Amino acid sequence: VSKSPLLAHVSESIHGASTIRALQLENEFCTMNYRFIDDNVRCSILGVACNRWLAARLELVGIGIVTSACLACAVALGSIDAGLAGLAISYALKITNSLSWMVRVATDAETQMNSVERAHAYSNIPPEAPASIE
Repeated sequence: VSKSPLLAHVSESIHGASTIRALQLENEFCTMNYRFIDDNVRCSILGVACNRWLAARLELVGIGIVTSACLACAVALGSIDAGLAGLAISYALKITNSLSWMVRVATDAETQMNSVERAHAYSNIPPEAPASIE
């Protein structure tokens, strides 16, 4: 959403460079460009911060699962084989990556479905009446 105005402004500035120079509006266009860049970077930083927040929360969930697996193996020390305990702990260690992958796939699918919904909504717009010259 924030990248589209930036790209449109850059494209319009390139095509209208001679007019911008003729009217001596270079500073105004640079100021607008900086504003669009700032808006885009703010959105990007917010997205990165949300991803890091989610990664930290998933790591905490993973730590809880690994701790539970280790405690279960320690409690059942005499009743389970050491190989089975090692397998349980190694699978528990891999759960964080699996959780992160599942969340990423789910959010990507939701984003793609938003695009499909938008295209579907645009395809259902009734056509305008034909232009008539009187």
